[in-house]
Amino acid sequence: MAIKEQSVQGLLAKFSEELKRHQYPISNMQCLLAKGSELETFALSQGVEEYTVELGQQFLSSFYPVSGKFASYAE
Repeated sequence: MAIKEQSVQGLLAKFSEELKRHQYPISNMQCLLAKGSELETFALSQGVEEYTVELGQQFLSSFYPVSGKFASYAE
């Protein structure tokens, strides 16, 4: 199944909605959304507007030096 292209901003908006829907505690939401904001800043610094698995890998690798590839799962 092909993964639909999604802007980073759109992805983060949906992420926020899901956190609220699942009634995450406010403190947890703030922490997770702050990391999402860092992802958005990282994407903009790379000149990227659309989220891709590769962008996510680059973002994570900037914090945690890893080798190899991350597994990706489609719905």
